[in-house]
Amino acid sequence: MTTDYNSYYTIDTFAQEWDESFNEKLGVNLGRLMLREDPANGAEIRMIRYPAGVVNPEHTYPCGHGIFVLDGTLKTH
Repeated sequence: MTTDYNSYYTIDTFAQEWDESFNEKLGVNLGRLMLREDPANGAEIRMIRYPAGVVNPEHTYPCGHGIFVLDGTLKTH
């Protein structure tokens, strides 16, 4: 993975191995795929697969946070 922020690169997410981890708050396994990490400031960009019908309770973050829905519908508070 490149650390040159002035260049572009692609990630074939179908060819990558996804991590699966149990989320205790939601009671389900979530698929996680790390796309980019910046060790200098701790920033991360990840794809996360939520199973259909999962309700994520209201919560906050101490940092910036964004969601792009690639398939399905996001329902939020």
